[in-house]
Amino acid sequence: MAPIRAGWPALFHEIAHLKRKHNFLASYYAHNTIRSTPKSKQDKLIYAQSRQQELEADRDAALMMARAGYQGRICLDGLTFTHQSSGDGGATEPLSTHPGYDGRTKALTNYYKQNKGLRSAKENGVVGTFDYDSGDNLLSYRPVKI
Repeated sequence: MAPIRAGWPALFHEIAHLKRKHNFLASYYAHNTIRSTPKSKQDKLIYAQSRQQELEADRDAALMMARAGYQGRICLDGLTFTHQSSGDGGATEPLSTHPGYDGRTKALTNYYKQNKGLRSAKENGVVGTFDYDSGDNLLSYRPVKI
């Protein structure tokens, strides 16, 4: 059970970064938005934005996992498992790209509480089929509203 708990939520988290274009936005922010900010404050602003992006990716992953049919708080379980198995119980530091354990788990817990209605695609009346193309190594899902 551990690979599912840690692996899938982490994968969905990284997909959320891609979906939100976080790499581009971080680069743009650093090179354009805060360019006129004093150098002494730029690093703190960049790290704060990075931590915010991590929390956004956590929330998006939770939504994607629910829509994929996973029940419960699987992203929170995966995050907790990852931190505990790696021994990372650190706090949020001003010059850290990721929130600390408590901040991150509290934010995700609050998201789940605020969105008690996170429902899977099947619960929303959507079913579908998966098709795998070995030549292109492409897995496709075709949803069908019921």
